[in-house]
Amino acid sequence: MKKLPNYLKLLSGDLRVIGMGQFFRNLMKKNNIGPKVLSERLGTPGRSLMNYLSDSRSIPLTTCKEMIKVITKDFDKSFNQLYKETKLITSTSSKAQAVNLIKTIDHELAYTIGAMHDGCVFSNPKKNQFVVQYIQYSSETWLKKISKILQKNFGITPKYYKKYIQISNKYIFEFFSKVLGIKKQTEWQSFLYGFNWNLQKHMIAGMFDAEGWCSKNDLRLKFSQKNYSKLKELQHFLNRNHIHPGKVVKENDAHALYISGRNCLDFYNKIGIYSKHPLKIERLKSLKRYSTNRRIVSWV
Repeated sequence: MKKLPNYLKLLSGDLRVIGMGQFFRNLMKKNNIGPKVLSERLGTPGRSLMNYLSDSRSIPLTTCKEMIKVITKDFDKSFNQLYKETKLITSTSSKAQAVNLIKTIDHELAYTIGAMHDGCVFSNPKKNQFVVQYIQYSSETWLKKISKILQKNFGITPKYYKKYIQISNKYIFEFFSKVLGIKKQTEWQSFLYGFNWNLQKHMIAGMFDAEGWCSKNDLRLKFSQKNYSKLKELQHFLNRNHIHPGKVVKENDAHALYISGRNCLDFYNKIGIYSKHPLKIERLKSLKRYSTNRRIVSWV
């Protein structure tokens, strides 16, 4: 599990925290500032301020920053405390659903980061569209598993369409795009750096389930990507953890990274066991049976 540092500054100022009236009341009391003085210094109508303090209205992040600056001289400490105490976040849209503010990456969420290699994030601010999609043509079961993980973590159920699931939520879009750095596939250069191996192996399993390949008749696995640097990163971390793939090679209009022989067994034992895709699970089990029948053993 990885704890995320305070990333509220990365988010748009119009995203709104929910249920933080008590936090600001305590901060005001500690610094001997009353509602009337705060209202005057902020230039905010007293009624609006009281709505924030009573939790009748959610508070925009921009307003949170302004309030903290007025109330206390130690902005960073109070802003970090706001992050620690915030549980729910929403946006200005009348249809926006409140969702959980993510503060840790566990193995399941790490898996969905890798699985995003068969997905996308995109936005159209003019139309207030902020979208996260997972796309899969071969397994509805896999999409349902992804949906269950997202629902568990964010508290929102993705909409299911033919061959893909989708979440339309500004915070979740910004979590993936700004906090995790997930962009268009051709621009998404790195996804493993900054995480430990316990999370990386789940991320790689997600990537394999999204777009990996496994031979039926021998010991060969393949990752295919148009992004060369992504495969080089994958190659680096596999080698570092005693799974030795081949070179990244050009293959049609993309690049490929192959794993073969006993290294496939190491991949299965260290990463493949975390697969959630029913077809990939069956292929990996076939690979294991193939090696057993031929008395091929893992290197480690």
